[in-house]
Amino acid sequence: MRRPYGFNPYGRLFAKMTIRRIPFIAIWCVVSLCGWETRATPFGDPSGFLQDEQIEVVELDAGMVWRRVTGTHDGLPQVLHVVTVDLAQPNLNLKLLRGARLAIGPNQYHARSTVSQLLEDSGASLAINASFFDIGATQTPFGLSIDGQELLRTAAGNRTVLVFTRDKQLRIGNFTTVVLCSHAGAAPVINSVNGNTIAENSLHLYAPPWTRSPGSTAAFANGLPLTEVVVERAAPEAVGTTAGLMGMRCVVRQVRDEMSSVDIGSEEAVLVGSGTMREFLRGMLPGEELTVLWRITGAGLTDAAREIETAVAGSAHLVIRGLAASANTAHWNDRHPRSAVGVAEDQQRIVLVLVEGRMAGRAEGMSLHAVARLLLHLGAEEGLELDGGGSSALAARIGGENTLLSIPSGGEERYVPIGLGVMEAESSSYPFFETVRISASDREAILTWTTPEAVSSYAVKASGPEGEVLRFTDEESSAHGAHFMVGPDRESGRRIRLVAERDGEQWMTPLITVPEGRNETDEMPPAWWGQHFFGPYLTDGAADPDGDGYSNLAEYMWGTDPTRGTVKPRFSLEFNTNGQMALRFGPLMDGRVYRLSSMEWGGAGFTPLNALIPERDERGGALFSLEASASNALYTVESRLLP
Repeated sequence: MRRPYGFNPYGRLFAKMTIRRIPFIAIWCVVSLCGWETRATPFGDPSGFLQDEQIEVVELDAGMVWRRVTGTHDGLPQVLHVVTVDLAQPNLNLKLLRGARLAIGPNQYHARSTVSQLLEDSGASLAINASFFDIGATQTPFGLSIDGQELLRTAAGNRTVLVFTRDKQLRIGNFTTVVLCSHAGAAPVINSVNGNTIAENSLHLYAPPWTRSPGSTAAFANGLPLTEVVVERAAPEAVGTTAGLMGMRCVVRQVRDEMSSVDIGSEEAVLVGSGTMREFLRGMLPGEELTVLWRITGAGLTDAAREIETAVAGSAHLVIRGLAASANTAHWNDRHPRSAVGVAEDQQRIVLVLVEGRMAGRAEGMSLHAVARLLLHLGAEEGLELDGGGSSALAARIGGENTLLSIPSGGEERYVPIGLGVMEAESSSYPFFETVRISASDREAILTWTTPEAVSSYAVKASGPEGEVLRFTDEESSAHGAHFMVGPDRESGRRIRLVAERDGEQWMTPLITVPEGRNETDEMPPAWWGQHFFGPYLTDGAADPDGDGYSNLAEYMWGTDPTRGTVKPRFSLEFNTNGQMALRFGPLMDGRVYRLSSMEWGGAGFTPLNALIPERDERGGALFSLEASASNALYTVESRLLP
């Protein structure tokens, strides 16, 4: 299991206070936060990957941050773009973006757009190029493509796929698709949806964003005679009670035999058959109904066709269960512009990476080996290569303006068939929910959220006939929260829906899954975090919202209030009339181990004074009794959590 931020092998964190002893004069002190070993960076933080790095940070939306990183890697200049997206935030969704602007030439069939155009046409907050595609001919993407449960491209070969489910879970893995055409008691297999190869005795389906049918002259049909059936199609829907089965009901409009290509309307599709499948299609009459059925399996999803909201295929599976993959091929070894995606262990956070390249002296590009190491550095548990080279492009909406963030290697953007977009959820779906934060351990969880005005708002567990209602207060407020117990697996109280009520109206979010180990607080318990950072506070362990010089984690370790800058740990050196010296500090917290170390001024390092045990004083603090010394010294107090 990947180590979370602030983890060390003993399950302990510690803070320390360093005090210089100058007898009978002032006390100089420094506070620092340490760990027994080097702390991991937060998910998506590229700090330390490049040499001579410079990092620009821009918050694109609540839960989405873009970092532009320049520096060198293996002695060569690099420009990286790293975008972290927290899809647990109800305001953010992940969506396949369809090309729509361009399909030219006799062999191009799939519509394409630049990434900037995908951003503009979709209204997304951010867009990046996605799948590899048939760049020399049809322009269709390679591998499984799904948009809003609509199957745009069947799985192909061994291409690894990123999926985003309806309950906002992320997966990277391999999938298989089985598609059938049910008509008049027969249900032959549809060999591909929007595929770029037609073989003898095969059946295929073409639908937007594929722009027109293959017709009698399609190069990828290899000269085979074809029969086409134009149908009017309905939206996909779950079929019957069979797990994982989706369907699309269609009405036959026209049967075409060895005719030229025909445009495909937005509500249409075309079935195409060769060899024996031509007879199956010739048996259809205008006005008759048929159903296209499909099932998808893979990545541990039991009902994949119904669960998957978005799917885009990549190529190399760069990171597998927290380990970097590798291959000794030119595609892996050579430096190029690269696009990639990584998924956190909690399966709700994603990092999008673009490496600029093919620009000598400015951005040399990277090998896939380096990209895999970068994804690991960013905290990805799974990582996937997206299309790269001249296709790599990243665009976002900044300050209301659509902006191309990366510089394409060819000087201008390439037209691509699909992209991947981060979308703002429609406000009409749940207008009362803002700044939702999650913290969870293996036994308890806390959610906090705000509303723009005072309403009654609560969380409901998705279990039991009615669900358990969870709330901090019955009063109307703009700050809300829920603290509850959970079990070890996904179904044990970890699926929550937020509800708001006002004047007899009710709004609710989609289901929010609270994954085990999701801790926004850097090892601070959910209950402590919820007590101090309730509602409007957006913070983490390294932040200092009260501006007193102590991080939230340091305040937790020392037992002080992280929201009140005037409340700080107390440290002082004291001497009695007999010259006895004592180090007093407070408050003294339960569940902590304190260790005092000393170093003579100008010495080489601190030496633990292990025999000393603090005594609790009358003010709830602690007292270390020390031997008086004529020389100056530094004293360090470390506070650690008990294992």
